[in-house]
Formats: sequence, C-alpha cells, structure tokens
Amino acid sequence: ARVVSKITDKPKSHYIKKINSSKSFEYLARNIRIDQEDVKNLESFKGLHVSKKYRRSYPHGKVASQLLGYNDADGKGISGIEKDYNEYLLGTNGKTIKSIGWTGKFQNKSNLPNIAPINEILAAGLLLKSGWDGLSHFHDPMCGSGTMLIEAAMIACNIPPNINREQFAFEKWKDWDVDLFEKIEESALRKIRGFDYTITGADESQSIILKAQENIENANLAEFIKINRQDFFTSEKQVDGHLHMVFNPPYGERIEVNVPEFYGKIGDTLKQNYPGSEAWFITSNLEAMKFVGLRPSRKIKVYNGKLESKFLKYEVYEGTKKLHKLNDD
Repeated sequence: ARVVSKITDKPKSHYIKKINSSKSFEYLARNIRIDQEDVKNLESFKGLHVSKKYRRSYPHGKVASQLLGYNDADGKGISGIEKDYNEYLLGTNGKTIKSIGWTGKFQNKSNLPNIAPINEILAAGLLLKSGWDGLSHFHDPMCGSGTMLIEAAMIACNIPPNINREQFAFEKWKDWDVDLFEKIEESALRKIRGFDYTITGADESQSIILKAQENIENANLAEFIKINRQDFFTSEKQVDGHLHMVFNPPYGERIEVNVPEFYGKIGDTLKQNYPGSEAWFITSNLEAMKFVGLRPSRKIKVYNGKLESKFLKYEVYEGTKKLHKLNDD
C-alpha cells in the first residue's frame, strides 16, 4: 500500500482497504503513468500485476494535424489519415509506428502489423452467433493477432467487455459518478466464472505468434489461452470430445493466397484431421466456398468492415454422417 500510495499520491489507507478486500480481483489504480523501475518494484509483490496499455502518440504535437487528423475521446480517428486508416490503427498493440524527426533520424522502431486483423467487436459477434458458450474445447487454427482467442476466453469466463480499457468518454461528463461506476464494475467482476476446458490457437508465422502472445498477455488472459506455431494443414485435433472452432482465413484481399488450393486444403484438413468438431469460418470471397469440398450446414451473411462476407458452419462427424445419425438413434 505504501509503494502504490507513493506513486499515485493517494492515501495509504485507500489501498489498505482495497488490498484487504474479500474480492478475488481488485484494481488498485488505473490510467496512471509510471516508469519501468516502478513497474519492476510493483511486480515484485506476489499477486500484483501491472497491465500495460498503449495509445496513439504524436511526437511533434499538432504539426501536420490538418493531414493526420484527430481522434475522439474513445481513441477513434474522426478526421484525416486517422479516420481513413482507423481500422488499422485502432487497437494495434505494440510500439509506436516509426516516424522521422526534425533531425532526419528515426525516432522509433517500426512495428506495423504484417497481419490482417479482425475487429474485436465482429469477432465477439461471430463467436456468439456460432453458439460458443465456453462448455467445450475451443481452437483457432489461424489465430493471427489472437483477437478470436481473446474474445472466446472473455465469453467463456464471462469477463466484462472493455474491462482493461484505460478511459471511457463518459468519464469526462460533468455529472460523472466514479462511485457508481465502481459499484457497477465490481458487480460485473463478481460474475466472472471459471473455465474447465482449453482454448488454443496456432499460426504458421513465428512473428505473428509473438504478437498474439503479447496481445493475450496485455488482456491478462495468458492462463486461459495457449498458442503455438503450427501449419493448420499439417495439424490434427489434440483433444477428446467436442471441439468448437472459429477462424478467419485469408480471403485473398490483404494476404494473397491461391484461393482454390487454399480453401480445398481447409476442407481436406477438417475432414481428415478434425473429427468430432464444429468448424466456423468467415470469408468475403464468396467463390471460395465452392472449393472447401464440404457442405456448410449454415450460411450467415455478415459484413467485415465494408466487405460482404459469409460466416459458414461445417459439422465434421466421427466417421460418416449417416453412421453418426444411426448411433444417435
């Protein structure tokens, strides 16, 4: 309590009360700026975790603002480049994008993503549409930045959306009631539940796996999600019982693939290596469905940004579908 009090300038008694709380989870402080030495000091205490968050930064202040544009209170681009590229910039965890200072030297190492991420709101919607309820094993074989895995874990554990968010726009309202907000937050946190199955992900790129791992750790979900480097087309089902799969394969839009060959291999891999699974994936390449070689049991029209897409369900049975139905009878 003394260490945190020194960092935030709040009284020690405030943190003693929080530390002695009977709750299983408690925020000591939020939205504060601390240096690396303080982070190490805090993380030396058992049970205390420091979660890092990132925001878009402007090293030159308002220079070229008429071109770059601005963000709103929620960090979304509302004008200029910020608005045009908001989909790529919003929620991109990592280091600051490289910029050249007045001296002509690079200020930061570039960390632009080499993946085509899916929006977390769309990911959560797809998971709920697929019937994911956390009562089975889950796998994303093309996990990319880990968005689908993170949302799957949050749904499975009933973790409130945006619980790790640093700030909300309504906190700037004149009648903002921090006590009421904390009561609502505490009520939501009490509803978090345990999870008795596995949530796993894979991708063939090691650099992408590292980015996904970083995102998972930033979401404080590393204990629920395990990922590894693996080519889906050489993989096999790793669990007994029902497996729920939801993934976002390349469409040929941002990442080039040979669509007939790629989607044909998706179907072959599901048929041969993932018996007893329910596989869902989204694609905006409506021709790609023809090459899967499996008949989808459901087709749901959705939009990924401006792209009209189909969310497809494939039921992969143990043995043939006919035998499966006979066994059920």
